[in-house]
Amino acid sequence: MANIKFKAVYTGECSRRADLIGRWYSCFLAFASASSVAAWTIWKTIPDLWAGVVGFGQVLHLVKPYLPLIKNDKEFLEMSFAFESLYLEYERFWVAFDDDRIPNEEAEARFYVLREKEVEIEKMHKHVHCPRFQKLIAKADQDAKTALSLNFS
Repeated sequence: MANIKFKAVYTGECSRRADLIGRWYSCFLAFASASSVAAWTIWKTIPDLWAGVVGFGQVLHLVKPYLPLIKNDKEFLEMSFAFESLYLEYERFWVAFDDDRIPNEEAEARFYVLREKEVEIEKMHKHVHCPRFQKLIAKADQDAKTALSLNFS
């Protein structure tokens, strides 16, 4: 259950980070495109600067679809929602198990059904690889622990 909560939080944080980087990336590309228009009037003054900005902008525009973090921002968000939904199922299961409303044999079977759902989420998004940002991992870990302690203290 803690692992699923961590995955929900971490993929959500990856989505937020990818969205922020994508916005900055798009702003720079817009600046580079606008500067190419502006370059006509000041090309003679500082041609190397404008040529560098425009050239770098064109390269960034070409590689954008291949940058994993930026291209997967929506998939990170989908994964986060799927893991959060699965966490809710785990939470319901745990409460029922803790209240002795589920016999041990049934609990084991239900646990493996939930684990299979986790694997299905990962299979569905097998082309998406979460980056390993240590600060983001630490933040997600702390946020997951906080959520678990609030729900199960």
